[in-house]
Amino acid sequence: MKNTPSRQSLIPSMKKLGLLALMAAAPLSLMAQFAVFTDDFHHGTTLNQTSNPGGTPFASFTSYDIAATKNAQSGPSLTNNEFTLRLNASTSSGLLEAQAVFTKNPITLVNIGDSITLTYTFRMTNALQSTSAYLGQGLYNSGGTVPVAGALNNSGLGVAGSFTTGNAQQWQGIYSRFFNGTSGTFFRPQQSGATTSAETTIAGIAH
Repeated sequence: MKNTPSRQSLIPSMKKLGLLALMAAAPLSLMAQFAVFTDDFHHGTTLNQTSNPGGTPFASFTSYDIAATKNAQSGPSLTNNEFTLRLNASTSSGLLEAQAVFTKNPITLVNIGDSITLTYTFRMTNALQSTSAYLGQGLYNSGGTVPVAGALNNSGLGVAGSFTTGNAQQWQGIYSRFFNGTSGTFFRPQQSGATTSAETTIAGIAH
């Protein structure tokens, strides 16, 4: 999530997040929908730990690992069944995102019409519509790798050194962005480069 607010840093919060899989059984064209992951942030979900999902499809948990271009060590929080995403302080430009693994077993889309749906309840509490900001989200094939656990939440994105390969750098999938004319849906291949920008999943993607 990119934000450039003029007052306090962007403070969005999520009340509930879920993944649904919709499968079409060929050749009968029967549709079967089932829950894969539902997180109300009340069943053991953490921040900046190894992303290891568990629980049940309707009471799930994982770890959301924060990656940011500015300091986001204390801004993100899990309190009162809400997941709040924000930088530690206001900024003229910054990128903040949460990465997580939602299932230990791959969801295979085989037939025409098979799909995965991401839903969440999102509240933007103080961002101004005049700011140049966008909200992004994506679904990826992790290939069995997990995000960097807690090492990119303090201005960790966009620097040379560690974490230029592995982790989310290897993820492939689809992401979308919308807000203030930046709307669109894009393909995210495996990334490469000499900085930790290769770990971002919604911005600065090399196609």
